[in-house]
Parts: sequence; structure tokens; C-alpha cells
Amino acid sequence: VVSLDLLGQMLVNQGYQVLNADNGQEAIELFLQHRPDLVLMDADMPGMDGFQVCRHLRNHPDAQLRLTPIIMVTALDGEASVERAYAAGAEEYVTKPIHWAVVRQRIRLILKRQQAETAARYAYQSQLLINSMLKGQGAGTPLVEALRFCLCEILNTPWLPLAPHGTICLLDQETSQRS
Repeated sequence: VVSLDLLGQMLVNQGYQVLNADNGQEAIELFLQHRPDLVLMDADMPGMDGFQVCRHLRNHPDAQLRLTPIIMVTALDGEASVERAYAAGAEEYVTKPIHWAVVRQRIRLILKRQQAETAARYAYQSQLLINSMLKGQGAGTPLVEALRFCLCEILNTPWLPLAPHGTICLLDQETSQRS
């Protein structure tokens, strides 16, 4: 059985980066600034409570942020509180006193699932990108033009994680000219 502060320290010891907020508004600001992979939030916070913050995050215009898993951590254990948390958009509900082993495993499984979903989304979006590139090229298009088109498509795809440095050169073997 651990407290919320001790839980944060235990997560740091497990290699996680932990950001703490003292109230609901600060939690929203930290969330928007750092875009965390997971949120652990107390239902009982000063100002905006955890239920309000959860609803606010779930209604954010950025679809990617709306997908961030939220675990509600609270001393409230009544049925109404559980229903309220899930209705607000919480993915998990953990009551205090916190049992470290249970929370650690829930975090591990949520993050593992989230990584798999992200990989599946990228694979799907990559397939769409490849399909659009193939449709954009006719059978008689010279290879250099096809590669130039594909490179432009890749570089203009905002979700595609690219290294912020490097050079790509196309060499036309027939003319020995760089493109």
C-alpha cells in the first residue's frame, strides 16, 4: 500500500518520467505542454476535480491527445464515483490505498497496448501513403521522377517520424546527375 507521492517516486525508480500537478488547471497545462503517454490523476483536486479534467482532456481538439490513457486514482470507492470516472473518460479506476503491484501492471499493460495501437496506426497510414504514391505514378513515369514524387510525399507527411537531419540524394545512373 503506497501514497500518491510514493507512487510517483516508485515510477521514477522504474524509469518513468513523472510530472506532478497540484491542481486540475496545472494538470491540463502540463498535459498540453508535455503530451504524456499516460496520466494518473486523483479525482479529488483543488479547483477542477479529476472528473472535470478528464472530461476536458477527452474533449480536446487534437485527436491524438484525446487517446492518452487516463487512470483515475482516488479514495472514492462508491459505485457513483466509479461510474462518474468512466463516464468522464477514465480508462482505469484505482482506489486508495494504492497497491503498487496492481498499478505497476496496469501501467505496463496500458503502455504496451498503446504502443501496439500506435504501431498499427502508423502501419495503416504508411499503407495509405504508399497507395497514394503508387496511384500518383503512371506506368511510363521515369524512375527518377517516381522517386522524386515519392520523396516529396514522404517529406510532406506530418505524422511520419523523420530524423531532423540528413541528406537524401537521387543519382540518375544514365546521366550521372544528382537530383
